[in-house]
Amino acid sequence: MQLNDLKSEDRQFCLFKGEPKTGKDIAAHSFALAGPLYTFDLDARMESVAHYFTKVVPRPDIMANISYDRFGDFFSIRRKLEELKLACPYKTIVMSSLTSLARKSMITMLETRAPAAKGSKGESKSRGGIILHELEDFGGEANAIMMCLDSLLVISLKFNVNVILTAHIIEPQAGAFRPMRTLLTGGKKIAAEIPVSFNESYHLYVVTSGGMEIGVDDIDRRYIAVTRSIGTDWAATALDLPDKIDFTAKYTSGLFYEELMHHVKSGETNE
Repeated sequence: MQLNDLKSEDRQFCLFKGEPKTGKDIAAHSFALAGPLYTFDLDARMESVAHYFTKVVPRPDIMANISYDRFGDFFSIRRKLEELKLACPYKTIVMSSLTSLARKSMITMLETRAPAAKGSKGESKSRGGIILHELEDFGGEANAIMMCLDSLLVISLKFNVNVILTAHIIEPQAGAFRPMRTLLTGGKKIAAEIPVSFNESYHLYVVTSGGMEIGVDDIDRRYIAVTRSIGTDWAATALDLPDKIDFTAKYTSGLFYEELMHHVKSGETNE
């Protein structure tokens, strides 16, 4: 292939990370504005998405564009990914969330682990009937996550599909030389490797003000997506975006995708 022949694409391979209840899922599902969207609902929390697009920002067109499935184990997740690698009628695929993907991969390994003979060197350790994790399990978790990310990349490239992975974060270890909050997974190594897979990584958070008057609901919440690193939270973008994007329904359209596309098309920055 010649670099001169490379054509620009409108697909995005995104990581949306942040603390719980910071708008990751409502931001991700606003991509249904671009066309049909499919969600791996690993957290079983689509009710909050439905509430947002019916009560907060009433958009029946977005609701009609969203399909989802819930998965009980890692095998079913892999089967769905293989299915989408053959044919993908969607414009965006959301996997929510990384934490649940890691947990389901771990549970699948524990449930399918071959029982070792009692007293043998390879006997599985357990307490109260609960099988404990072994060192190899964290390597298996890393492999499971990377297999899913590789499959999502194949789908994204083959069908020009947006991909969004949502993820929770944890505080940096005490005494860290460069304290940065990392992704919540079982293994530390895979948490550091995952961001490399994405060309867009946004950190989402909520700014709260008010609440000073007793008995008065004057609390104001603003939903913000950071596109470049700030403090202990890293972020990165390959697009011409401002450092922060506000997608609060009270002050904007309330649709992250719409606000994002506004900046992409205008080339607006805060410089």
